[in-house]
Parts: sequence; structure tokens; C-alpha cells
Amino acid sequence: MCKSLEDLEHPDNKKVLKISEEKAKAIIDLRNDVKYIHKVLFTDPMGPITEQKKALMMKATESIKLANKYVESLMEDLLS
Repeated sequence: MCKSLEDLEHPDNKKVLKISEEKAKAIIDLRNDVKYIHKVLFTDPMGPITEQKKALMMKATESIKLANKYVESLMEDLLS
């Protein structure tokens, strides 16, 4: 398992990281979605729950589930 940046840059790990590049990009996109959703939801936390907030809560839930799936897959790639 990689424990530091040096481990990630080790030549033996280049192939794993290259294979996982698409998954890593998907995780970054999901992270950005979740950051935006968090910002919108907590800008006015005491305000009424609008339809927009409900939709964002649903999207956040789905994004978190998808992110967990990608992380599990990346961990399998890194450990193999």
C-alpha cells in the first residue's frame, strides 16, 4: 500500500496509476460537486428547505455513494 508521495512515484506503481487515471479524474469531479453542494446547502442552513436544496441533497447522496465506489476500486487497483 502506498504510504507517501515517494511510493506513488515509484516506477513499479506507474502502471497502476496510469490505469487508474480515469477513476482519479472521476473522484476529483465528484469532490468538486460535493464541495459546491456543501457550499450551497450551508450558506443559509437555517433557511427553509427549498426544492433546490432537496435536489442538491439527493445529488450529494448519490455523489457520495459513487465516490465510495470509486475509492474502493482505486484501493483494489493499488493493492493488486
